[in-house]
Amino acid sequence: MNQPWWAFFDTDLFLNDLVNVETNFCSRMLVNALLAWATQSYAHYEPMAATLPTKLLDEALRIYDDEKGVDCLTTLAATSLMNMTLTTLGKDKAGLRLQEDNARMAQRMRLYGEPDDYSQNRLDLSDEGVERAACAAAWGSFNFQMVISMSYYQEPMPKRAPRFRIPGKTMTAAWHNIPSIETTYTSVCQFWLIVFDVTYLYYSEKSFSMSSAVAIFQRLLGWADALPAAVQRHENNPDHVLNIHVWFHTAIIDLFRPFEHEFPQPKLPAFAGVNATPKAVISASIEQLKRIVYQYRANCESSKYSIIWQSGMLYLVNHMLRDLSRNESQFYFLLCMRGYQHLARYLPFVSGIVQSLIVMTNRQGVPLTANTQRLLEEVRDESRRSREFFSAYPVDLEMVAKDPSSATLEKLSSRFHDEPSGEGQGEASDGGSLSDGWKGSVQDLTTTLSILGDE
Repeated sequence: MNQPWWAFFDTDLFLNDLVNVETNFCSRMLVNALLAWATQSYAHYEPMAATLPTKLLDEALRIYDDEKGVDCLTTLAATSLMNMTLTTLGKDKAGLRLQEDNARMAQRMRLYGEPDDYSQNRLDLSDEGVERAACAAAWGSFNFQMVISMSYYQEPMPKRAPRFRIPGKTMTAAWHNIPSIETTYTSVCQFWLIVFDVTYLYYSEKSFSMSSAVAIFQRLLGWADALPAAVQRHENNPDHVLNIHVWFHTAIIDLFRPFEHEFPQPKLPAFAGVNATPKAVISASIEQLKRIVYQYRANCESSKYSIIWQSGMLYLVNHMLRDLSRNESQFYFLLCMRGYQHLARYLPFVSGIVQSLIVMTNRQGVPLTANTQRLLEEVRDESRRSREFFSAYPVDLEMVAKDPSSATLEKLSSRFHDEPSGEGQGEASDGGSLSDGWKGSVQDLTTTLSILGDE
């Protein structure tokens, strides 16, 4: 379930109740919601499981309609899981109600805010199990809300951070050089606290001052410098560590995006580096995303079924589409589109992203290498089975600030079905020569992705 990111409940408490048929930290709704989410990824191993998410989700939603009047920690976790499943099914608009319910329930239960805030739904925190469950639920809900806020460029629904300790934060093993999921989750929670300030500043107050961006950038760099050894970047990172670095760099890109096209470029303070500007910082994060996405696809089996890392591909493809005439750009474009091709087999939402990116590629009208043309035809044919989406997810990141509705998956994928096959694509180019930007060999450029794409 990608526990370092989606730790909506305490796993041990949940399993203990499940085995003993108790309902303190487990419920029918939560079990169905969890299985609906998990079976999407499991379809990578057992294709027959692909029919289960919708059935399990429908059952979880049916139970929720009967029980939503009662606030409890298991229902809070279930609403997060149901919302995510609706999103990956390409129906995030239907999940908006659940997102709102999730935030309101957490606020009513006083999971956010100061420790002495009054609550009619006061939890018995003297019970160790309840306290553990509350910590997990509070941070799970908060982190989920921050993912939504950052991904959809919208005002965060929580107005305050969780009032509970971060689960696992007191573990002395956190500073050992062991890439445990507990260590990663602590760092994830600390990261979302910073993102909370970014989203509140940009999407609630609509404030885009350079001084505020610089202050938050300094906090992000401080967070990265303070990461335990097990969560720092290196060539053998497990997937749950790579995920956090994907989101770190996408957050930096979003932070400075409002200033990227200013001329002359404002200079950043010395801590950001010599002659650092917003455009230079964004370029540096794009370079890091190139390495991380390549490493993830090359080394991590979860690249074929996990949705968490796809934001790195989305930001990278958007940047490559600025100049797709360069061989290096087409290399990374292929790298990401092959990654999306795998995910689209199990996640309808990703088929919508693929369709949207094809529309965006067609706009460029530049000559494409034979490999790129072949890939586009493959993913075009494979994605046509997914035709209707109800999703406000922004795919065109260049357009989102100017015309948010035109940047969405729903709008772009509808254009995909309106366009004749191949419309707007440039003629295939030789692809045998290398641009100055690509430092590898011709063989690496043209064959690496087909090797990585093999099952």
